[in-house]
Amino acid sequence: MRPGIILKDDADLDYALHYKSQVEITLWGQVDYRGQLKGYNEDAVQVTSGEWYTRKVVEIKTV
Repeated sequence: MRPGIILKDDADLDYALHYKSQVEITLWGQVDYRGQLKGYNEDAVQVTSGEWYTRKVVEIKTV
């Protein structure tokens, strides 16, 4: 994926997981995480450290 693409739907997250894409998670206007995703569900995404981010309050994009 090209850098800067915002990941919103499940298909985008599936692609990022499958190809181990680097993502950036922005929380309240500040970058809070940069790395790979570990998983997701309908409400949240999980990063490799095990921490969960609520999908409604973060922006996830490729880097």
